[in-house]
Amino acid sequence: MNIQSTKTAFLPKIKSVRQKKFHQISPVQALIGLTSILRESMILPLQASSSLQAHIKIELQWGLIQEQWSLKKSLKTKTGFSFVEVLAALVILSAALIPIMLWIPTSIQTKLQTERKTIAIFLCQSKIEELHYKIIKNFDNSGNPNGYSETSIPFANYQGFLYTVTDDRNATLKTISVKVWHIEKPQDATIFYTQVANR
Repeated sequence: MNIQSTKTAFLPKIKSVRQKKFHQISPVQALIGLTSILRESMILPLQASSSLQAHIKIELQWGLIQEQWSLKKSLKTKTGFSFVEVLAALVILSAALIPIMLWIPTSIQTKLQTERKTIAIFLCQSKIEELHYKIIKNFDNSGNPNGYSETSIPFANYQGFLYTVTDDRNATLKTISVKVWHIEKPQDATIFYTQVANR
């Protein structure tokens, strides 16, 4: 058996064994395992000449060296992100997040102010209607020298809200103003007016 005929006979078997047995492992591991499988399955016959065995061994070792070189080359080409790229990504991300972080407190504050304003309008309207009913029943609010005037009175069911009532004490056409505000922001007050004639 010469070298060429041995190569011609064994190469298809080597390829098929490698494809079937080592398709899920690395090329280097496949080549190392292939040598032992060849010996165990008598693909390298014991009666072959020492020069033939040495020739096939050299070819297998050369193939192993080529596989290792290609593996190292592929590992070198796989690079991650550089420091500059990571830094640039962080700068872009920060530039995008800063306006959002600044907008969140403003949005919360605006929502809180809107809620307080809505409650103040509701309380002011309720107090005006209550006073309108009382003035019709008792125009001068006899027994109180200030008429219907009150200053900084807290609402019982709405914590933090205060109101002030101003009575001009006109004998024929009474003008009443009601001012409602929250204790944390008195400058943002809601003021309603009403007039009631003496009947």
